[in-house]
Parts: sequence; C-alpha cells; structure tokens
Amino acid sequence: MARKILIIAEYEILNGGERSLLAVLPYLKEAGWQISVLLPNAGVSGTADVDRRMKESPGLPARSKPVEQNAALTLNEALSAMEIPTIPLIKCDRQGNRLTQTEMRSQIAGQLMSDAPNLIHCNSLSTSRLCGPVARRLGIPAIGHLRDIIKLSRRAIEDLNELSQIIAVSQATRDWHVNQGIAAERSVVIYNGVDLKAFSPRCSTTVDHRTSDLRKKLGIEAAAPVLLFVGQIGLRKGIDVLLAVFEIIARVDSSCHLLIVGERNSLKQEAIVFETALHDATASSDVSPRIHWLSRRSDIPELMRESTLLIHPARQEPLGRVLLEAAASGLPMITTYVGGSPEILAGLESWQLLQPVDAELIADRVLKLLHDEDQLLEISRQLRQIAETRFPAERTAKAISAIYRNWILN
Repeated sequence: MARKILIIAEYEILNGGERSLLAVLPYLKEAGWQISVLLPNAGVSGTADVDRRMKESPGLPARSKPVEQNAALTLNEALSAMEIPTIPLIKCDRQGNRLTQTEMRSQIAGQLMSDAPNLIHCNSLSTSRLCGPVARRLGIPAIGHLRDIIKLSRRAIEDLNELSQIIAVSQATRDWHVNQGIAAERSVVIYNGVDLKAFSPRCSTTVDHRTSDLRKKLGIEAAAPVLLFVGQIGLRKGIDVLLAVFEIIARVDSSCHLLIVGERNSLKQEAIVFETALHDATASSDVSPRIHWLSRRSDIPELMRESTLLIHPARQEPLGRVLLEAAASGLPMITTYVGGSPEILAGLESWQLLQPVDAELIADRVLKLLHDEDQLLEISRQLRQIAETRFPAERTAKAISAIYRNWILN
C-alpha cells in the first residue's frame, strides 16, 4: 500500500495546532506512514520570528518583552528532531509582500506534482481552504483539519467542500461549520491527543512547594499559590478578564502570583492596541509585581507541574490544547463554558466551567479551590483520568491513520 503523506502546516512557530500535530507524528511514523511537511519558511529560526514581531510592533511597550527569554522550538526544529523532512512554503516575495491566494495555490500545485504524495493532510482551516481546490483538480485525496470556530464566507465554504474529508477537533467545531454549509457527510470528529509522558502530574501525592529556579528569579515564595495562563495574547483568550480576576484574587490572597505564558501572533493594529492596553492595565495595578509576563516558553510541562491552578477564561475555544495538557498534568483548572471545553470536562462541569465574562464568579471559584487542598487533589486525579481514557495521542493517531488508509485504499 502506498504510504506517502504530505502534511501542510500554517505556521512556523508552535501554536496549539502545531503542537497537536507533533503529538501524533511519532505514532503515524510508527504505523509506517512516510511523512513530510510543507511549512512556511522551513529552516528559519524562532528567534528571527520573535525579532520580526518586535520590529513590526513599534508601539508595544518595552515591559511586554519576556521576563526570561526561553523561546520554544520552531516547528521546523521539532520536525528535524523527529527526522521528518520539511519543504519550505514561501508566503512572501523578495520585497516582503504576501503572495496572493492564486500564487500560493500555484506554488502548492507545483510541489504536489513534484512530490507526488498519496494523500495531503492540511493541518489548519487556512491551509485546508488553500489546498482543497488544488487537490481536487490534481485528483489527490486531501484531508482538512478544522481547529477554529470562526465565521466563514461562502467562497471559503466552497473551498473547504472541495476536500475529500474534514476532521473537526470537537463536536462543537463540527456543528459550527456544518451549520455554515460544510459537507456534513464528509465531516468527522477526532479529538486532539496529548503526550501523557511529557505532561504528567507531580510525583508527590501532595502539593509540591519546591522553590524552582523560575520562582527564585521572579521572587515567588516557595509556598505561594501560582496561577497559570497559557495561550496566545488576544481578545479571544479573555486575558482582559484574567487580569480582572487576578485583581480580585490578589486583594484577598496577598501571596498569590499569576504567570502569563504566550505571545501575540497577530500583527493587526487592533491586536497591538489590545495587548498594549493589557500591559498598561498591569503597570497601573497595585498587584503588578505579582503578574509575570513570560512570553513564549518551551518548559510548559514543568510550569504546569509546579503551578497550583490554571485559569483559562476564553471567549471561544474549539478544543483548548492547554486544557488537555493541564488535564494530563493533573493541574486543576477553571475555564469557560464555550466551544469544545464541555467535551473535555464532561463530568466536572459544575466546578470547572463558568461564564466567560464573569470575573467575580471566576475569582470566587478560584479562591474556594485555593483553600481546599483535598478538592484540588481530587480534581487533579479526575483530570488525569480523563486525559488517560479519552485524549491519549496514540488514540488520536490511530483515528487519523484509519482515515489515511480509507482514502488511499479507495
């Protein structure tokens, strides 16, 4: 059986979709699939990308720069470590102007004819739309992975319906897109998987208040509760609500600290303005010394193991990867009743899921958990069990592999 798969990635940096892809690739390789990845600017370092963002965001205050530079690997570097070949996807011309959709499709068509894969797997909605018409014209089976809940134009829906198969990361994501006109008969739900070895609970059955190097650098006491947020810096993630929540918590518990891990990907002016407003709000707050902006990091498993609670007040979340990683880490969480989050936390909704904009209710729930160690430990146990039974990466890879076989054999 032919086994040549070309995966098309959207970003060179490691966002949720890229990390979800990396979690299943070892199992797909183990199953015998010959994987190569077409990705933007293959070979360009992550540091260059961070520098570019800083240069293109001159209005951003200096205080937004990372407390500690610990940039994550790029997708290209991660794939190289897995010995998976990469092919550069050029998105801009020599003058730095973004290529048109027609030019991008022409480039991809040329690569497909040269590489001759048996199947294409588009890792995002954007790449799925880009490749759908090209793959149909060339007669190559194409799988599209939908990891977003966004409003689509009629033309975008038509492009996606050119795909052979559509994978949605949650039932909420599938329902949203089917209601917009995506072909229901070709759409299936496959939950993202998480690496249960990389993300695992503390060895101790009690809260471990070790003084890590990070705590020392940030001036956090060994026994101080640490609240964690991980995600892109943008309106959808509810970081403005997060700051309001922490203001309430910090005035009740003066030992508590907040770690904000992530960076802004969007270069739109409205996104820059939003991030600048967040930092202005932090700087003017009395609890500013206990709010730590840590930018992009590669040590998320370690951060989760030593944090007390994850707060994720997203306004929309198709299937939050950070929630899966926190569950695998046994890290108790408070998140919002949006998108696919109820599908992750089935059985724990009453404690974990709250309304996105209710800062007072979220803060009240966090404070109650911080003062109930037995409850924290029980939630930790239940979350790990959820990750083990419903979201292992191997299970996700098997489901994807079955789709590959179906389309290649047919």
